Amino acid sequence: MLKRWTEAILQNVFAGVLMTLIPAAATAYLASTSSRWITPILLGLLAAALSALTLLLLRKQIGIPVKRVTPNLENIEGLVQSWLNNFRVSVKNDPVPEASFRVFATMDSGVAATIGRPRGDFGNYIIIRSDVTPTKEELEHLNSIGNDKANLLVLDINLELARLVIGHSAIGIPLQPFNVFKRVPITEELTEHVFIAAFEDVEAAINAIRIVFRRLLATQAPPQTTALTTRSSQ
Repeated sequence: MLKRWTEAILQNVFAGVLMTLIPAAATAYLASTSSRWITPILLGLLAAALSALTLLLLRKQIGIPVKRVTPNLENIEGLVQSWLNNFRVSVKNDPVPEASFRVFATMDSGVAATIGRPRGDFGNYIIIRSDVTPTKEELEHLNSIGNDKANLLVLDINLELARLVIGHSAIGIPLQPFNVFKRVPITEELTEHVFIAAFEDVEAAINAIRIVFRRLLATQAPPQTTALTTRSSQ
């Protein structure tokens, strides 16, 4: 890749030098021979320079976009890294044999996810996955409210994920660690906007689950005062 990049730069430099030297040499020669063509040629070069400058300024003014790189299985890893860097997402390489590439990414909100392209049946997709592990406090309170209320919590989580169109592993009682995920197909239509939007969907799903758990903890009844405590406070 470095060799191709160097060759491309040298070719561009060489072409630029030729395009500059040839008209300059021709103009110098005609000037030295007092040719009657010298004035038209100089005026033509001046007009060409002004036209090029005008086009450059016009392109900058109207914001003509640079040709977009078309995503494919060969360049998708580099594009994902570039897109995450553009949004200042903290990224750490996390390779595994089961994936063509995989990184561990953390959003500003603290939501973390593994992002990669698996090998096998889903090799044409980018998988964005975030793991959910209930805290000890959440599990203890969940066990204390009974199966009926615990099942309602699971239904709330499933409802929030359905609204966000987010996939997830099995969620049930007793509650075990689970994960939420989104598959992004690798096609020519894939853009930075589509990819980041999918990542933000996963982030929103994690935040929704956090809210459900906070509501659960908010319903916790205050501890009953024991007789010993009552006597001590008198």
